[in-house]
Amino acid sequence: MTANQQDLMTAKIGILGTGPAGLAIAAKLMERGRKVVLWAHPDHSKNLNQIKSDGVLTSRGAIEGQFHPEFAQSVADVLQSTQICFIAISYGRTALLKQIVDCVPDLKNERGDTVGLSKHIFITIPGNLTSLIATGIFEEAGLHQSLRPSCLVDVNSAPDASRFVNNVLVIKGSKKNIAVGSIPTDPPVEIKDAVNALFTMQVEWFDIATLMCAQINPVIHPIVMLENQTLIEQSAGKWRPYQQGMTHDDAHERILAVDRDRIRLAKGLGKPVRNLVGQLNFNYGTGYDTFREFADKSVVHNKLLEGPISLNHRFLKQDVPDGCVPQYLIGKALGIELEAYKSVIEDASRVTGENYLADGLTLEKIGLDGLTGEEIVDRLS
Repeated sequence: MTANQQDLMTAKIGILGTGPAGLAIAAKLMERGRKVVLWAHPDHSKNLNQIKSDGVLTSRGAIEGQFHPEFAQSVADVLQSTQICFIAISYGRTALLKQIVDCVPDLKNERGDTVGLSKHIFITIPGNLTSLIATGIFEEAGLHQSLRPSCLVDVNSAPDASRFVNNVLVIKGSKKNIAVGSIPTDPPVEIKDAVNALFTMQVEWFDIATLMCAQINPVIHPIVMLENQTLIEQSAGKWRPYQQGMTHDDAHERILAVDRDRIRLAKGLGKPVRNLVGQLNFNYGTGYDTFREFADKSVVHNKLLEGPISLNHRFLKQDVPDGCVPQYLIGKALGIELEAYKSVIEDASRVTGENYLADGLTLEKIGLDGLTGEEIVDRLS
């Protein structure tokens, strides 16, 4: 093992964002002896402030213990003290990436030379094409290739099912496998090994296009909201989104229609793809025969009564603009009509008062605007 490999395997890990997904990653890393530094945007720092007040991160469920992370005052502080950073935020990725770029002039080696982000690996959960957004921001800023991150990694979804309730992190369960995509598509083995070592589950590496098509949150989450509005309004969160929200015919059939669009897009891109229950079985190490059976019987997803309490929820506000919109627009650019995705985008825009097709993750925002279908496939591969 080279000195750099050893550094990556033992280095402190930065967590940008302290929602349940980021905190679960932090707890699992600290349980295995890794040092972790946490940062959250001041407007989204409730969880972080509670942990600071307690002096510990308390975890229950799959991980039991009290852990002592470090706390950073700024993004710059995190970048100065780490080589590997998780981006684990639901909103504001573009603003955060621009903050990261602003730190580049101050990131120097021991000789005082500016090295920028060249030693850094960024891992985004969920990926939602963040690597493409970041690449566009780097280009717009005129950031030289030598100052850009050594690797940008997108993860298909959060590795753990977790909540932060009453100052306690509750990890209900973890995936058995996760899929990641990266730029560069085939990073050096030392980077792959370092990333793999951060997770407690098997990591499967893909190109960005394949990873995008392995993200199933945009397939299921928005429809849970759209087809259960009365339940959301009346249940005060005391309902099970999978067992109650996905198994009835209206939701179930619509979810499968969107999944057929996802598969159609993957085939248009020339990429391998699992159907919905196949991807869920891969993620969780289960063996259900149908999606309805998974939704009804999955222990991890039905353990607690904790459904959304309003339509102002990431199932719509993240998964539609960042998931459904780019997949629909990429399909359209390839000449593939994805009507089920289009219907979800239109309905979600209507109930939230947003215009997701215009304001979501458009082709322009991911650097694909004006490209031919063949060029899009090449860019994503």
